[in-house]
Amino acid sequence: MTTTNPQARAATPASSSAPAGTATGAAYGQEHTHGHAQEHSRGPAAAHTALARLGTVSPVRKVGERAAQGADSSLAPATTDMGVEHELRILQLLACTRVATPHQLHTWLTPTASDTSTVRRHLRRMARSGLVAANEERRPNIWFLTPAGLAEARRAGLAEHRTTSVTGEHVAASPAYAHALAVTAAAVAFSRNLRPDTRLGTAFGEVADWEVEVAHPLGSAGLLVPDAVLHLRYAEVPHAFVEVDRATMSLGRLVTKVAAYERYRTHTRAAGPRTPAREAGLPDWWTRYPRAAGRDRFPPLLIVLDGKSADALSVRAADVLNGVATLRGIRSRQFAVGVAALADVQEHGALSAVWRVPVGTDEPVSLGHLIQQTRAH
Repeated sequence: MTTTNPQARAATPASSSAPAGTATGAAYGQEHTHGHAQEHSRGPAAAHTALARLGTVSPVRKVGERAAQGADSSLAPATTDMGVEHELRILQLLACTRVATPHQLHTWLTPTASDTSTVRRHLRRMARSGLVAANEERRPNIWFLTPAGLAEARRAGLAEHRTTSVTGEHVAASPAYAHALAVTAAAVAFSRNLRPDTRLGTAFGEVADWEVEVAHPLGSAGLLVPDAVLHLRYAEVPHAFVEVDRATMSLGRLVTKVAAYERYRTHTRAAGPRTPAREAGLPDWWTRYPRAAGRDRFPPLLIVLDGKSADALSVRAADVLNGVATLRGIRSRQFAVGVAALADVQEHGALSAVWRVPVGTDEPVSLGHLIQQTRAH
């Protein structure tokens, strides 16, 4: 899958009245030069304060705004404004993560409802319009966008024009569907603010921030393909990598993949027809993720564990952390890695103290603490 340059994304002014955790239809643009200057001039205390506010940043644009203003959306005939918004958000989730179950959509869209009937009603209506379909051989059914649905999501500004041959239909029919659904569950868990009545939110980004299976070149070593990359609007952490581990991969292979991130951290761009001379010899991530390069900090890697009992996942987390603790970037704190059980993220939120780290402490830490400990290159 190819990825778009975050600098090229269109920025829209944020609305201070929108609640944290609301999904957005637009991606996030390049920060203003004035903002960069402020970031570099802030001291540790200011950075800590900003990290504490990660969960309260307002979304760029509320989902459904274009439809409400008469955008060219076939969802306009829905019976209520809330129906329009729900169906646009279903398009968004499926465009960003490719597959989802009705329960996952219910958890994200209508968590206070007693069952999934509202979501299922929307899915049936959208299926009649040819926007979504389901693999009914799976239990529960796995829903995905049709080509018409993906085109609709793009018209509504809910999905980027990325090129990939792997569609939600392919994923739903493949043996990898369980892993893909775990990635969707992680996206939903990260984006949910579980404490809306306080200023200390628990949501880390929004579903619109997620881009799944993005290839990163490692030269002769091949490719690094994260399960997901988050493109965020937080100055302290503009990007993050996510791996979802269901303990189906051997421990050795998982540790090897973490080591591939360490190789990518130091991988430089070679001169060639697609690499300008000014970029040759620079770390690839500096040019691919310029907002992270502006802070001179490699994006953190967040490993989310699922698929086993809580005790088994605790052992798995300890084994992973022990296996990666000797990596050079981790020892020098230039590469931040956090490991958490999906159930803990779902219960407490991604910003909470659920992340175990390879060095420094045996106690779980908050995401803000994990990021704050990362040193500049």
